[in-house]
Amino acid sequence: MSSKEKISRNEDEIKMTSLEEMSKFEHYAQNKILQNCYIAVRVDGRSFHREVKIIGMKRPFDKKFRKAMCLAAKEVMKDFGAMFAYTQSDECTFLFPKNFSIFDRRHEKLASLIAAKMSVYFNKVNVVRNSGTVPIFDARVVLLPSRVNVFKYFEWRQMDSHRNCISSYCFWKLVQEGISAKEAQKLMHKKGYSWKNELLFKKYSINYNEIPKWERRGTILYWKEYRKRGYNPIKKEKVTAIRRKISIDDMTEQFRYDNLDAWINKGVKVV
Repeated sequence: MSSKEKISRNEDEIKMTSLEEMSKFEHYAQNKILQNCYIAVRVDGRSFHREVKIIGMKRPFDKKFRKAMCLAAKEVMKDFGAMFAYTQSDECTFLFPKNFSIFDRRHEKLASLIAAKMSVYFNKVNVVRNSGTVPIFDARVVLLPSRVNVFKYFEWRQMDSHRNCISSYCFWKLVQEGISAKEAQKLMHKKGYSWKNELLFKKYSINYNEIPKWERRGTILYWKEYRKRGYNPIKKEKVTAIRRKISIDDMTEQFRYDNLDAWINKGVKVV
C-alpha cells in the first residue's frame, strides 16, 4: 500500500467517526444505579494515617478530626440530598432514598462528586487548611434493595468502628511505649477482641467500655424538622413554617436490628 493510499484510508476512518460518537468511548458513562433501591455512598480517606500525622492530630482519636468529618459530611448532605449519614474514623456513609434521581442516577457522577465535595469541605476546616497537605477521599456506591439490607449495612459499619477503635488504641499504646509500627502490627496480627481488651486493661489500665462513645460507636447525622415563626406581610399575620436542619448525635448504643429503625428514622423518615 502506497503512502497516499494510507493517508486516504486514515482520512476515511476519521470521517466515519463523528465528534458526536466520541461520547460512546466514555467508560461507565451510561452505567446507572438500579431503580427502586436505597443507595448508600461510602467515602474513605486516602492514606489518612500519613495525613493526620502531617496535620498534627492526636492518636488514636482527635475531636478536631471528628469535627472536620462531621462538618464536611453535613455539606454533602445539604448539597446532594442525603437523608442520613453515619461517620466513624475516616469514613462516612450517606444514605439516599429509593426515589433518588439526581444525575439521572448515574453511578460515576454520584461517586465522583460526593468524594470531591467531601474532600473540599474537609480541607476548608481550620485545623486542616494550610497544614501542608491536602487530604482526599474516594467513594463507592452500594445498592440496598430493602429496609433489612439498610439496617444490616449500618450495623456492619458500626462493627467496623469497634474493630478500628480497639485496634487503634492497642497499636498506638504499643508504639508510644517504644515498639516500632511494624513490630506492633506483627504482635497484633490475628489477635481477637478478647486479647486486645485484656492488653488495654491489664497493661495500660484502659477499660474499653469507658472510652468515649463516639470513638467506639461513631456519629450520626440526620434531618430534623422544626417550626419557625414568621410574618406574612401580604396577609399581615403571624405564620408558622416547617423547616429542616441537620442534627449531629454521638451514638449512645450498639446498632441492632431492633433499634436501627429508630436511629435512622430519628428525624425525617428515611426507610
